[in-house]
Amino acid sequence: MEDFEIRYDPNLKTVIISDNFISFDQYWLFTGSSIHSLTYRGITFNPHLEEAGNIRYCLEMIMDKDYSHVLKYELKFPVILQIYFKDGDAVTEAYIKKNFRKFFDFLCSYSENSGYFMGLDLYGASRIDPIETLKKLIETGKFITKRNIKTYIKTADETENSEFFDILNEYQKSL
Repeated sequence: MEDFEIRYDPNLKTVIISDNFISFDQYWLFTGSSIHSLTYRGITFNPHLEEAGNIRYCLEMIMDKDYSHVLKYELKFPVILQIYFKDGDAVTEAYIKKNFRKFFDFLCSYSENSGYFMGLDLYGASRIDPIETLKKLIETGKFITKRNIKTYIKTADETENSEFFDILNEYQKSL
């Protein structure tokens, strides 16, 4: 096994951690730094660095598919969605299914507020477009179904999210 040395430069804005990095013991090195994003195994996030535990929790979500940590949705959901779209594994899919209502509400609210949500200057992942994310989730056919689509259309209508409303109505016609 290779030894890893982490060199820290306080002027860094981005850190890419080697895919075979296996020890989280030095995650605290980034606490309070100017880093805007960390990338590990192709998943990029801004760990909200003033809360050092977030770094470890995000790394554990990526490495171990451990979604039990309590994190702000702004950080947790974009990381989980990136993992799902990258790996498509059953554990992540099951977590999203179990919590899909929260994911949908999150996407719906961030769509209206920011166009692209979770830019690197905020809490979460590298630029994830809520509209494109919704379309990808619909394409899977695993989360929004004939049985539950009316609930999501109603939410989009109540939150006045016209883009989500239109997309869901079009999808309902195809079911």
